[in-house]
Amino acid sequence: MADTSHHADDVNDAGDVLSGSQLTVDVQHQDDAIVVRVVGEIDMLTAPRVEEAIMPLVRQQPSVLVIDLSGVTFLASAGLKLLVAAHQAAADSVRIRVVADDQHTFRPIEMTGLTETIAVYPTVADALNAD
Repeated sequence: MADTSHHADDVNDAGDVLSGSQLTVDVQHQDDAIVVRVVGEIDMLTAPRVEEAIMPLVRQQPSVLVIDLSGVTFLASAGLKLLVAAHQAAADSVRIRVVADDQHTFRPIEMTGLTETIAVYPTVADALNAD
């Protein structure tokens, strides 16, 4: 499995990486899938930065886009909104899969009913191997 990882202080032209004091977004290309790892807090201030990293990747139309929230310590409604926006932008062309496994991430997704719409997995491996 090819694994290319990017990390820098800003999003590059491809939208690969975004870092900030409360947030890091790292993009890894794995075969025909893209894994976006988010670490930190997703709130009204940081959600637009996460969306800036994710939406160009949705437009690239990988077969699978995994949004890994296992490193997220706070997921506000703005973060939930960006998951919905990514899911809607993907339509039927990209399978969006979210990794959320604790009270910081899975619980807000579950409590809002988004688990009925968005595929949620406990690990990246589970998300990549689903089907």
